[in-house]
Amino acid sequence: MHTMRHRITNKQWAEFEDQGFVRLGNITRNAELDRLRDRIDEIMMGTAAVPYDRMMLQLDSTTGEYEDMPAQTA
Repeated sequence: MHTMRHRITNKQWAEFEDQGFVRLGNITRNAELDRLRDRIDEIMMGTAAVPYDRMMLQLDSTTGEYEDMPAQTA
């Protein structure tokens, strides 16, 4: 089990509120990130052995605007 080395600061929370994300820095090993990236790619490309019929996925819009996003899969 991994634990965070430090807690999120008030400044980081403010950045999250403003930008919608917070930069955490180096929180895990590169090999673990590679495994996670590969797994997400498999899921999103439809090649993973997962229950897709129980998942909701949604593509980004081609314009970058939230209101232009296509419908979620069901």
